[in-house]
Amino acid sequence: MPDAIDKAWVVCLEIKRIQTWLFSVPKLQPMVGANAILAKLMEKTLPHLAVAKGAALPVADRTCGEKAPAWIAGDHLASWDDPLNKKTDPILVRQAGRFHAVFVTEDAAKQFARAAAQAIGDACGDVRVQCEIEALECRSGAWRCTGKVAIAEVAISGGGNAVFESSLLQPCEASGLGVAAHRVGGRNGARKLRVSADVIRRQNAFGDHEAAKGEDCDLVKRFYQGVNKLGGYRQPNDFSDLADGGYLAVLCADGNGVGAGRADAEGNKDDDYFARWRRTEAYFLRTRSRIRAALATALADTKGLINKKETLVRYRMLMLGGDDILLVCRADRVLELASKLSQALDAINASGEASASTTIGIGIAIVHPKFPFRRAHELAEALMASAKKRSRSQTCVDWEVVTAAALPDLQALRHAQWVTGGDAGVAAIASLRPYPGHVLAQMVEKAQKLVPEEVGADLDRGARIGRGQWRRLAEQTLRGMFLGELAKRELRPTARTEIDAAVKAVANIWAGAPQPPKPHGTCDHWYPIGAADAPVAWGTPLLDLIEVAHIHTLGSRGVAHDDLQAEETEAGKGAAVGGALGDTPDQVGAA
Repeated sequence: MPDAIDKAWVVCLEIKRIQTWLFSVPKLQPMVGANAILAKLMEKTLPHLAVAKGAALPVADRTCGEKAPAWIAGDHLASWDDPLNKKTDPILVRQAGRFHAVFVTEDAAKQFARAAAQAIGDACGDVRVQCEIEALECRSGAWRCTGKVAIAEVAISGGGNAVFESSLLQPCEASGLGVAAHRVGGRNGARKLRVSADVIRRQNAFGDHEAAKGEDCDLVKRFYQGVNKLGGYRQPNDFSDLADGGYLAVLCADGNGVGAGRADAEGNKDDDYFARWRRTEAYFLRTRSRIRAALATALADTKGLINKKETLVRYRMLMLGGDDILLVCRADRVLELASKLSQALDAINASGEASASTTIGIGIAIVHPKFPFRRAHELAEALMASAKKRSRSQTCVDWEVVTAAALPDLQALRHAQWVTGGDAGVAAIASLRPYPGHVLAQMVEKAQKLVPEEVGADLDRGARIGRGQWRRLAEQTLRGMFLGELAKRELRPTARTEIDAAVKAVANIWAGAPQPPKPHGTCDHWYPIGAADAPVAWGTPLLDLIEVAHIHTLGSRGVAHDDLQAEETEAGKGAAVGGALGDTPDQVGAA
């Protein structure tokens, strides 16, 4: 670039409440289509528009001559997502609904801002876009931001909410937003739905996403194709098929301490603008690359998510931007997936810089496939926040199984259900959630042995526990630690031994050391929370183990043992105890 250039302008666009827009149509195909629309907007439409409006760097090398960091092993998108090797690209940011482009004239920057707002409206319909223009000036050989031209949020309308009085102007039956100008469906005798143009646009984008090949593939499809080279494998197109006769899991994950990490990476705000950009982008790139590599490893290693015989996978990525993950999969595999994701991320951290570990918080909502997706997503986000609160220095996981039609307040529900009377006035909490990832891995392994999915002919029947007995054990544990202990002692000796071994293995890893004597030396499955000699409460992983062990029995697949229902006890009938032992799928309201 000519040396005479000493000023530049950076247009910063951000689509607000992007997840609300992505999931406004609560069907799997339109959700995938909405992600495809956003990906095309960020990867093709806006970059091409910026270049057409004169986007250009005021410097010859935006990386300031610094060498790009090495790619993270296992991230098969590393060569595609490689911003630090693109020295002359005027597009600085195009991730997670944010887009930043550099211009060397103020007029060109303003023209692009107006044109970009219109392009976003054409692609996304009803959204809000925040736009500001940063003014840069070169002083003493360094580029610095001298001010910002703040532009108020722009409301871009593509139909919007309205009260439709005319019978010819009915609201969309799929989303409730926009005029129902089209009719779709009607296959196999089903009633046709009246839907808006936005739904049709999303559905068409889904079709394009599925058919895309080569350079036309967006980030999500490139990622999917790189997991065990699954390019030829099919993915289910609705939530019921995805659940495969069981329940559906919504997994939401987010990086820990990303804001603080960015501030540390950015450094002194008086430094050169492009030097700060490079440090910040290097931090974000390392974070998202590690998360992608760990997720790819976990998906490939989790049994049951990939059916090679039928060339079918049982998950769908709904969001993979920056440090955010949102996916849906069959419920009986999701906790194993979460534990493997945590372990893979730990392994990547161990091979990199010790001072720059990447950890995430994971929230998992396990619901009936007909449960309203918006509510399931909200629950998963609340559980993710709970996991992040547990620890930001390690990856933690929280989950909740919902078998009712309504979704009560999470904290109120847990307090009412889990907190009971303990020993000497100290409260007893019937759960240790959220769990660190390595503890969850041990829990999943032990739970599979308590209620195996397939029972061998040589299994010791003395170790079997009927569904009614599980229910009674859960009920009594929720009433208090001593009642729970008495209920456990009603079981067969072999079954008690199996339960005690599983609880002890999980609790010792959770605490990081062998545990001290329990209250009165009797309640073997309760452990002190806080100081061992003066606990603030007692907690047990027993009910968490029971719930994890029974997730695969939810839905139409039935139970693992043919004698479970026959052993139901009178005490267990009609009770609603725990997510995994609660209401039947027939009692769950449809979306």
